[in-house]
Amino acid sequence: MEHPSLSEYQDALRELLLSMMQHPGACRLHPRGAGCRVLWALPQLVDIAATGQGDPSAAEKEAIRTQICSRCEYQDANGHCPLRMSGQCCLSREEGRVIAVIRRVSRLRHVPLEPAAPERSGDQ
Repeated sequence: MEHPSLSEYQDALRELLLSMMQHPGACRLHPRGAGCRVLWALPQLVDIAATGQGDPSAAEKEAIRTQICSRCEYQDANGHCPLRMSGQCCLSREEGRVIAVIRRVSRLRHVPLEPAAPERSGDQ
């Protein structure tokens, strides 16, 4: 069976993302145009979700910090992120729910998670 596309993961995450944006200060579009961290990092999140089975482990949370947060323009060289610290980073705040949705999409398709393949031009 074919693995889910990134757009399938985006569709599955849409309801969760919409609910996150209903809360004050949550998942805002930031002045520098950073946008939603979940969608920005979706390919890496699919890769990270492939490493575990249940709730995100400490290793998966560390992988999010080292593979995703370290590339975000809001985190400084010392690892401090004002968005994460203030609860405004939806990825940081909702990482467990996001990983659970990614895993659910793969289970529904009855395929083991593997690292995300890049979108092909005809898939969108």
